Amino acid sequence: DFGQSWNWWGSFNRLSAPEWGGSATVQNAPWYWVHRSLAEHVGDTVYVRFVLVAGALGTDDGWYLDNVGLTDSVASVEQPIAAGAATITLAPNPASDQVEIHVQLLQPTPSVQVKLLDLMGRVVATVPQQTTSAGTHRFNLDVSALASGMYLVRCTTTSGSVVERLTIAR
Repeated sequence: DFGQSWNWWGSFNRLSAPEWGGSATVQNAPWYWVHRSLAEHVGDTVYVRFVLVAGALGTDDGWYLDNVGLTDSVASVEQPIAAGAATITLAPNPASDQVEIHVQLLQPTPSVQVKLLDLMGRVVATVPQQTTSAGTHRFNLDVSALASGMYLVRCTTTSGSVVERLTIAR
């Protein structure tokens, strides 16, 4: 759902580790190690969010993060492209005003939808729906009115969806 819902994994404060309380300072307080498994999300897009609340008056020391890593044990997975599925390439990427979307279809499909999404999953632009034959098809998208940043181009056919990242930079 592109960040529309979140799972709360925990909060950490002076009650989380006794050694953080009392006269603990940045210099003498130990690091607190946390490991979370993402196994249930294999194949999903995962966003990680950190939220800081630094005391009721906003005067507490805050936080220090070190060695944050998201890893998996799979180096790569060969997945055959389903019949009728699409591959997409974007040019130029990064783009400033226009982006050309090349959609490669292995077979004809009755429906090709190309949408530009922000990182929250909201549709910010749409290419009119097409019925297309097998081969490479080009769609132009005007991105001149959009803010600089990272976006996702999602191409959906009757066989599934593929997503590519697009950077808009000015």
